[in-house]
Amino acid sequence: MRGLALALAMLFTSDAYAAVEQPVGVYCRRHAGFAVGAVYAPGTWERIGKAPFFATASPILAGACALDVGPVSVALGTELQFTYVHYERNDPNKSLSTGWLTVSAAVTAGSDQFRAGVYMAGALVPVGAGLEIDWLPGNPQRARDGLQAKLTGFWVEQPNFQLMVNYTVAMARIP
Repeated sequence: MRGLALALAMLFTSDAYAAVEQPVGVYCRRHAGFAVGAVYAPGTWERIGKAPFFATASPILAGACALDVGPVSVALGTELQFTYVHYERNDPNKSLSTGWLTVSAAVTAGSDQFRAGVYMAGALVPVGAGLEIDWLPGNPQRARDGLQAKLTGFWVEQPNFQLMVNYTVAMARIP
């Protein structure tokens, strides 16, 4: 009888430990959305006779893959902003450029459905950092969709700010 009780205790104990294990997995997601921002670009030839502070906007296409370890997620991705205007950092003539391809790295925490955290974006060097919020309702073991919002501060020569809102489609988390 003791052996049976010990075997049952071990069986239930292993289930209890398995229940508290943190889910680990990888998933990728695609984003499509829109970005609006405020750019401060004094001394650029494009802004001669105009205020150095102006608004800019662009449609967004992006993608990212993330490693989930329990409540923490680490993601690497890229964003393509077609018409977004930014201060050209490497141009000695101090000019503005249209269109931007950046890579990003984010660390977020929370539940499978809602995560918030910080991220950095850049081209060859980091040029911005901000806050990221991801809302992906549904079972992470299946494909799901939701929203992502990013509030970014850019420091390419002059401080600039951007709000990006994306519709997100995520594949099922593996495993």
